[in-house]
Amino acid sequence: MSSNRIVLIGYRGTGKTTIGKKLADLLDLQFFDTDAEIETKTGCSIPEIFSQWGEDEFRDIERDVISSIPPSASIVSTGGGAVLNPDNRLDLRRKSTIFWLDADVDTIYQRIVTSNRPPLTTLPLSSEISDILSLRTPLYRSLADYRIDNTTMSVDSCIEEIAYLYATGGDVISIRENWIFDNPLPVSCYPDAMRNCIASIDNPRMRLFGIVGYPCGHSRSPLVWNRFFKKFGMDNALYTWFEVKTVEPLLKNAIQAGIKGLSVTIPHKESVIPLIDEVKHDARTIGAVNTILFQGGRSFGFNTDWLGIYRPLEGYPGGSACVIGAGGAASAAIYALLMRGYGVTILNRTPQKAKNLATRFGCRYGSLDQGDIGSYDLVLNATPVGMHPDTSMPVDPSFLHKGMIVFDLVYTPPKTPLIRAADKIGCITIEGTEMFIHQLTEQFSLLTGLKVSPDMVREVLA
Repeated sequence: MSSNRIVLIGYRGTGKTTIGKKLADLLDLQFFDTDAEIETKTGCSIPEIFSQWGEDEFRDIERDVISSIPPSASIVSTGGGAVLNPDNRLDLRRKSTIFWLDADVDTIYQRIVTSNRPPLTTLPLSSEISDILSLRTPLYRSLADYRIDNTTMSVDSCIEEIAYLYATGGDVISIRENWIFDNPLPVSCYPDAMRNCIASIDNPRMRLFGIVGYPCGHSRSPLVWNRFFKKFGMDNALYTWFEVKTVEPLLKNAIQAGIKGLSVTIPHKESVIPLIDEVKHDARTIGAVNTILFQGGRSFGFNTDWLGIYRPLEGYPGGSACVIGAGGAASAAIYALLMRGYGVTILNRTPQKAKNLATRFGCRYGSLDQGDIGSYDLVLNATPVGMHPDTSMPVDPSFLHKGMIVFDLVYTPPKTPLIRAADKIGCITIEGTEMFIHQLTEQFSLLTGLKVSPDMVREVLA
């Protein structure tokens, strides 16, 4: 197992420098403190830099310093705002195990109230801490491998906990040996899944990511994620398949097994909600979760599906739209279309399900066999109809007409029967691959703290 660099992130006053120095002595590693490196580089103290040149100049110098620190085995203590720069996050992530040192607002206040560091806002100090933490916490949470709450922990206890997690990964091996919860590996991707299983057991420090669904062996997500992990030097990260009929055992064991994040697909997007500690606003409104982040002993649920629909529609005028289906994907589609200014009608083979969803969003609804599909400006398929090996279509293509926008959320195959028929008629078509790409870029950021572009995802898929 490789000896990774240890990076400490978190708000000032959480003990990064003190803990970092002692940890470096304990592990006999070189210690870098980015604030100290900045002072050495400029010949000025941090307060002087802020006073004379301002925060923007400080961040530029900080960027140069962080980019110059080698990714070899060492201890790196960062400034509280270092994570704000996406390039810093990439450099800090490379070949590193990242620990987020955290404490509550009152504790941080007591630790820094006598500091000569200039304020970052015009707010009273306690309010400033609270406000800045609310902005930075999502970045700390996504970027870090582990969170250490040292509100009440002694310095020595923090060092002991970090050293233990760094060496053992938190004793994850016993639960991984049976591949988390004694469920069979998906037959469709068995060789790759087996290799992933063995790799995760051999390296307890490895943080696991994966797609959970039934089925999910067709998913190309592992290909994309693992390619990015390699690109960004994330040696201790692995994305795999969790093909399970029942999701509760996985979520129950996820933290103990060292799982950092999950992509959730059919049929679990709605059933996971009561199993998650904190469901974010978009996901709660949509009523479906497709992304779960595990951090600090808690789980956080998000929905990025709606962005996978919202972003590909940029530049198209609003109008009337019909959504076919009434499940979790349909909820995300309705949410996105309403945000784009479309008037939405939900059509489903079971009208009652369409009515229930329409009541939540204030939309029209109807039975699929009664809808006048040809009257809509946009038709969106939010059902699995047309997913390989199914060759059927969710609507009769005779209802489609030239110039109509047809968006199929199914992405295996990219050219579904519906998309092929719409192309022949002269419709404007948007393939499900575009949804997959745009939701994945947001999901990757939420689960790793790193940004990837749609073009980067397209390049991997090609």
